[in-house]
Amino acid sequence: GELVYFEGGSGGGGNAYSIVGKFPDFFAAATALCGITDYGMWYEDDQVGEFRDELDIWLGETPRDNSMGYISRSGVYL
Repeated sequence: GELVYFEGGSGGGGNAYSIVGKFPDFFAAATALCGITDYGMWYEDDQVGEFRDELDIWLGETPRDNSMGYISRSGVYL
């Protein structure tokens, strides 16, 4: 079979945690560079708003309106 590696940083690093948590047998290895582990906390702590606009598009709602959407994508919960 093929060996699959995944690497991501920041939000992509958070995706590395999530994807390996959901599909651990699919990956030979993964690297999370400064990975975001809790997207809800990342959203709430973003005082400037530089990431909220991206998370609004990605998830369609705030963490208060769709907590399970954020939890299901956050590596810290997986």
